[in-house]
Amino acid sequence: MNILILGASGMIGQGILRQSILAQDVEKVIVVVRSQQQQEHPKLQQLILEDLSNLTQYEHLMQNIDACFFVLVCLRLE
Repeated sequence: MNILILGASGMIGQGILRQSILAQDVEKVIVVVRSQQQQEHPKLQQLILEDLSNLTQYEHLMQNIDACFFVLVCLRLE
């Protein structure tokens, strides 16, 4: 199983990431984050992006995904 996580640096995302890496049936975990994460693991692939509005150029990385977790929080403070 291949998993995509958007928002893996937050509390919920970290929990999903941890459990995904520990799961025996998970082969690959791709996380989309704004900055490099400290965690490293052979299953883990980090996609570091500042702007999520256009992911077209990264489509090839998101092929064959079996599960996607979207745990982003978007706040606009003015």
